[in-house]
Amino acid sequence: MSKPTRAMHISANQYPKLPTEHHSKVIWKELAKGFDEYHIVARSTDMSFSYTKEDNLHLHLIPSFGSRQFVFFLLSFILPVYFTRYRPTNVVAQCPVLGGFVAAIFKGMFDYTLFVEIHGEHYFKRLGNSFLSQMKYRFFYLLTRFTFNRANTIRSLSQTMTSYIEDVYGTLGSKILIIPNRVNLQIFKHVKNSYHIENGIVNIITVGRFSKLKNHENLLKDLYQTGIKFHLTIVGSGDLKESYNMIAKNNGDLTGLKILENLSHEQLSLELAKNDIYVHYSVSEGVPRAILEAMAAGLPVLATNVGYVEGVIEDNVNAMLINLPYRVNLEKCLRKTISNESFRNILGVNARSIIVEKFEWNHVFNMYRKAVMATEISS
Repeated sequence: MSKPTRAMHISANQYPKLPTEHHSKVIWKELAKGFDEYHIVARSTDMSFSYTKEDNLHLHLIPSFGSRQFVFFLLSFILPVYFTRYRPTNVVAQCPVLGGFVAAIFKGMFDYTLFVEIHGEHYFKRLGNSFLSQMKYRFFYLLTRFTFNRANTIRSLSQTMTSYIEDVYGTLGSKILIIPNRVNLQIFKHVKNSYHIENGIVNIITVGRFSKLKNHENLLKDLYQTGIKFHLTIVGSGDLKESYNMIAKNNGDLTGLKILENLSHEQLSLELAKNDIYVHYSVSEGVPRAILEAMAAGLPVLATNVGYVEGVIEDNVNAMLINLPYRVNLEKCLRKTISNESFRNILGVNARSIIVEKFEWNHVFNMYRKAVMATEISS
């Protein structure tokens, strides 16, 4: 009798018990198709341990200890208990440090293949000049390097990210596999059919959690500085909602700001197609799915040149890159885009085309599933 195939998916995120419906569960179900058992170890939404099951999905939740993900670095040292009990054949670590580091330590003992994902710029450079920033970068660098050396496969989101990985962590050969983020075009099926701007007021939308890294506060302030007539929709959730409202109030324009929280993907698809331009104003990124989803809607996209967005965006062809200084170049990009309906149309049509060609859900998922299920050791 052949050995059962068991995957263990390690995540620092928080989830409710099964049965429940959310975006991550859709991904788990897709990945689980090739396995007898698909185990997920993650944090609960409270301070309890739990185990729930649905079909071949097995969800193991451990106490959350707050909302910050980094606590999972310490919590992940409980993972050998799960390795011992379930003997996984394949391990997926969403982070090379938070869970991935422990999985790399015990890889030889439990004889599983290790697939590691990586997101965010903090793996490749210091985000800030403070002593704390330098120490945090050094910590992430040392642990990530150890994990990469032990991993069988390292998922990169783009050729730009691959270059970063090899520049910082050295040549890793065939371990690095480019598997881009993906867009479900059955959900993001609503596409702009007109690029005309009504009444001289441009409708701008941005998507992302309400945090300093997403830079929504400065986006709002800088938009007011341009003197351009706009309505801004911010989609996401977090603690900065009142700050956004206060900025609008101080500029005498509460009606020009709309904040939408906790939209479903179907609702977001509809909302994107209603707007004229998408602006992504982050100060740090990986390859954000929000940009890809806006491009799928045929929106002209303007994005700060951070992270690995340059690996997706071809400037002035399928979107526009906002380089430093951001306020000055945001205005330049906006005025160029707003003044030319034909240009908006070109950006939007080209954006949709590249998503269909390279980022379609099923195509990318087949690549992802095949990599996760791999049993051969990469050189």
